[in-house]
Amino acid sequence: MAGRRPTLSDHEFSPTPSNSPPKKKIPSSITEMINIGLFILNLISKTWRIHVKGNVNLSKGVIGFWHGDMIPCWYLFRKQSPCALVSQSKDGELLTKILTMWSFNVVRGSSSKGGSEALDKMVLLAKENVLLIAPDGPRGPALKMKPGIAVAAQRAQVPVYLIKTNMSFFKQFSKSWDHFKLPLPFCKIDMEINGPYIIESDASKEDINKLLVTFEGIIS
Repeated sequence: MAGRRPTLSDHEFSPTPSNSPPKKKIPSSITEMINIGLFILNLISKTWRIHVKGNVNLSKGVIGFWHGDMIPCWYLFRKQSPCALVSQSKDGELLTKILTMWSFNVVRGSSSKGGSEALDKMVLLAKENVLLIAPDGPRGPALKMKPGIAVAAQRAQVPVYLIKTNMSFFKQFSKSWDHFKLPLPFCKIDMEINGPYIIESDASKEDINKLLVTFEGIIS
């Protein structure tokens, strides 16, 4: 169909063979608690007072933000047929549920597990979609960019955009590696979208590493 954006279902990726044991079924009581939590989060999100500086109406590109700020960044782009990269960890399972609730197409993988296949998917989808990435995830160190965001944009030849976020009223999980922030009801959220930044196809590894340092300064 002309004009329709590709999704993961449009392209077959062979699963990686695994000898790991099958996943344990989540007890129904825990599933119910998760669903209630998602319902409450969705209600709270409708009270956030979001102020955006920059262009949010993007048709394609790779959008980066810090892992601790991911919830409002995901929420901001929920109406734009977005894609997101989420790790294959247990935490990633919960994040996937949140993203699915907000109509995201989720790519599972990271630089530490499933990275090569995930990067291939990222490049494919970034060519025609808005792809959201937390480049300091999934395990940190916090506020330190990994090269995936730049490599995906370079290979797809799409721009990079960076979101700097400030929240007025939030719950911070100080024991988590990313100091994760959850905006509370009626939180004022200021979001600055920087870019576009174009990474030339012939940029070297050294060029990209220098660029990542610049990117860190822009959103920190």
